[in-house]
Amino acid sequence: MNLKMRKLLEINEGILRFMGRIAGKNVLDSGNGWAQGFTVNTDNKQFPVSSKSQVLVVDDDITIRGLLSATLVARGYEVCVAPRGEDVRAFYQVIQPQVVLLDWLLPDGDGLQLLPEIKHQWPTAEVIMMTGYGGEEIARRAAQLGAFRFLKKPFSLDDLVAAVQSACQHQARA
Repeated sequence: MNLKMRKLLEINEGILRFMGRIAGKNVLDSGNGWAQGFTVNTDNKQFPVSSKSQVLVVDDDITIRGLLSATLVARGYEVCVAPRGEDVRAFYQVIQPQVVLLDWLLPDGDGLQLLPEIKHQWPTAEVIMMTGYGGEEIARRAAQLGAFRFLKKPFSLDDLVAAVQSACQHQARA
């Protein structure tokens, strides 16, 4: 792993330690050192981590990945992160997320193009599409392609958590 990659991982982990009070971690690597998964121990109570509580955050912005990851980890979710579609594909045989938070604009493609592939690979996963650039048209297209929900950036962390909880509940009923 090169020095730049290592520094980015240190920054991401630092954000997670600060916001999620991380006691332990379980690293899942997509092959390039970018994608990580974490578990959290808050107030000395280990949250159970299972495939039912796993969230994959797909966003090319390291700050957003760190913030969303830390927010979800602090609430007991296991989180894996990927900055590109290529990194998501590396996870296909490794994890089974319950929820995928998917950015629309990725460095190697369009989240709307990746959405059907994700739904094919993980049919039970609920996909929450996120973007700061699109509007009603993107939200409509995402819904047609199987997205559970659409979040327009900037969104509140409370809205994010509510959307993830709703997706988890919806999947549990399915």
